[in-house]
Amino acid sequence: MDLARYAAEAGARGLLLAPMSYQNLTDEEVYTHFKAVATAGGLRLCIYNNPGTTNFTFSHGLLARLSERPNVAGVKMPLPADGDSAGELAALRAVTPSDFSIGYSGDRGAKDALLAGADVVQCCR
Repeated sequence: MDLARYAAEAGARGLLLAPMSYQNLTDEEVYTHFKAVATAGGLRLCIYNNPGTTNFTFSHGLLARLSERPNVAGVKMPLPADGDSAGELAALRAVTPSDFSIGYSGDRGAKDALLAGADVVQCCR
């Protein structure tokens, strides 16, 4: 939490946060951590859902819970394995607030995700 406070004091406008741990994490552990970081610095927080790097995948349910927290502004998602950006985006929009940004990583599929209605990830407006 100190790093979030230091970032705010140094003039940061937001944070991109990924759940990193040597041990496998549970949804509740990740929720608690993200809640604490979002509160500590008072900065807008973008969830970085990058299972290939972190070995953790955010469920739609966990994203829904986190999207209701103050300062949690959006998520940067990996491209869906099945290529159905529109379907996944619709499912996420159904469980998150209308002002919650949902964007996608990956140059090769960014066009399809944007055409399906994804946001350009800007959690620090």
